[in-house]
Amino acid sequence: MTSTFRLALTVPLLATAAFLSACASDKASSLSNELLAHASLEGLGLPNALAAVRSQDTSTHLQASDAAAGDVFGAAVALSRDGNTLAVGADLKSSGGLLEAVPAAGSVYVYTRTPGGWREQARLLAPVPTSGSGFGHSLTLSDDGSRLAVGAPFESHTAARAGESLAGDQGVVYVFERNASGWDQPARLLASSASSFDWFGISLSFNGAGDVLAVGAHRHDARDAQPARTDIGAVYVFARTAAGWAEEGALMAAHAVDGAQLGKSVALSQDGQTLAAAAHASGLGAVHVFGRDGAFWRERAVVVAANATPRNPLGSQVALSADGTTLAVGASAPEGTEARLRSAGSAYVFVNEGGAWRQTARIRASNSRAGDAFGERLSLSADGRALAVSAVNESSAARGLGGEQGDASALAAGAVYVYSRQGLHWTQTDYVKSSRTRTGDQFGSALALSGDGRQLAVGARLEDGAWSLRGWLLNERPQNSGGVHLYSRG
Repeated sequence: MTSTFRLALTVPLLATAAFLSACASDKASSLSNELLAHASLEGLGLPNALAAVRSQDTSTHLQASDAAAGDVFGAAVALSRDGNTLAVGADLKSSGGLLEAVPAAGSVYVYTRTPGGWREQARLLAPVPTSGSGFGHSLTLSDDGSRLAVGAPFESHTAARAGESLAGDQGVVYVFERNASGWDQPARLLASSASSFDWFGISLSFNGAGDVLAVGAHRHDARDAQPARTDIGAVYVFARTAAGWAEEGALMAAHAVDGAQLGKSVALSQDGQTLAAAAHASGLGAVHVFGRDGAFWRERAVVVAANATPRNPLGSQVALSADGTTLAVGASAPEGTEARLRSAGSAYVFVNEGGAWRQTARIRASNSRAGDAFGERLSLSADGRALAVSAVNESSAARGLGGEQGDASALAAGAVYVYSRQGLHWTQTDYVKSSRTRTGDQFGSALALSGDGRQLAVGARLEDGAWSLRGWLLNERPQNSGGVHLYSRG
C-alpha cells in the first residue's frame, strides 16, 4: 500500500484507540513486592533522569515535553545484552517545527542506564525524514549498545521496475554508531533486488558484535522466477567490512510458495552463524533456519509446530538464544483476521539436538482468552532460560505485578508473562501489567530482555500521555503518544 493510504488507515485506528482510552480510569496504584521492580517512560524526550531501577520500587511515570498525540512511542524497543542501552521507536512521530513539520516521519530515542537511573542520550531521525516511512518500526542493538540498526520499511527510494504500475515502500535500513560525542550519521542499506512494496526492514537482528545484520523483507516477490511468485519473502544478510557494509546474500526458502512471507521476523545467534526467519507457510506457519557455510548461507531446517493450526500459525515473532540452540516462536494470528478473534495465541520452544530441532514446550497464558494475541511479541534471554511473552489484547484491569487476572474489563490493555526454564520445563514466574492500566493501551506491543534476563522493556504504543497544565486547562492529553515500561529483577 502507498504511504498516503497507510496514513489514512492509521487515523481511524488511533481514533478508536483514543475512545477506548477515554473509557478507562486514571487511578494509579503501587506495585507489590515481587521479583520485578518497575519504572516507566512515557513519550520521553528530555534528558531527565529516570527513577533508579531498584529491587523494590513503586511505579514512576514520566513524560517528555515533545510527547504528542499519535506518536506511538514504544512501537518497537531494543535492549543491549548488557542491559545498559535502550532504544525506543516512535514510527509515527512528526519531525520538524510547526512550519516545516514532516508528519509521521518517525523517530528513535536512545537511553543509557547510569548509577542515577536511565537518561536520554539521543533522539535519532532519518537523514531526510519522510512522511510514512516507518522509521523506528523495527530496531536492533549490538551487545554493548554501541551500534543500532533502524528499519524504515515503508520508505521509497526508486522508480517502478518493469511491469510495476506503482513505485514505493521498498524499504531502507539505517545503521548508527555511537562515539564519544554522540551518534554518527548512519549508513543507509538497501536491498540489492529491491522492488516496490517489499517492506525491506520490517524485521532486524544483529549478531552480538553488531557486525552481521539480518533484514527481513517479507513482501518480496520473485519476479524473475518462472512463474513469478508473490510475497514469498526474503532475508538479506549484511556484514560490516573495512570498506563499510556489504550485502552477503539474499536468502529465500528452498521451496518458496506464494504468500509465504519469509522474514516477517528474524533472529541471529550471537556468533552470527545461525539465522531463524519466520514464514507463513501453508497457513500454519514455519521457521526456516539457515546456517553459514563458509562464505554462503544454506537452509538447514524448516521448523514446524506439532499442534499449530490456522488459528495459531507459527511465526508471529522468533527469538534465538546466544548459542543458537534454543528457539522461541510466537503463534498469534495476524491482525484483522477472524482467526485472531477466535484464538488466544501461544508460544513454542524448540531445542536443537544434534542438528535436529525438537519441540520441547507449548506455552499458553495463565488466563488465556480468545482474541488475546498471546505470542504477538516475545523475547528470550541469552542463555535461553528466561522468556517474556506478551498478549497485546489481554483485558485484565490489574495493575503492576502479580495482580488479579480474572476479569476482562479493560479491553486490549495488554499484559506480559515471564517464564523461567528448569531443564526443559517452563514455569510462569511473573504476570506483568502496566502500573496505569487502561483500555486500549496495548501494553506488550514491543518487548526486549537483556542478555541475563534481569532487565525487561515493554512498549505500550497506544498509551496516552500524562496531563500537562495546558492539557488540564483544555481538557486534552496526548492520546496514543505511547509509553515504555522498564522492570528489573532484584
